Amino acid sequence: MTSEEIIRALRAGAATLAQDYGVSAMWVFGPAATPGAGPMIEVDLLLELSRPADVASFIALRRRLETLLGGVRVEPVLRPAALPKGVEDVLVDGTRVF
Repeated sequence: MTSEEIIRALRAGAATLAQDYGVSAMWVFGPAATPGAGPMIEVDLLLELSRPADVASFIALRRRLETLLGGVRVEPVLRPAALPKGVEDVLVDGTRVF
């Protein structure tokens, strides 16, 4: 999948991700955030959740994201309440999906 296809697929699944897993915001960062980038084998995502997630629900969320992306591997990172050094760069350099 290209970066544009990844963002389209994630936006199409936004309502389900919000309802089932509490995803309230999502950013793509790294190579997948670069418009015009070629096919991706891995996608880095920064996620903001509206409710706490235990390990089982986080694993289920990761699997759901990989299904949405046709099997492309997903590396999800949870956005902490207080942004550590470097995370601000993801918000600036990444692409907000929703």
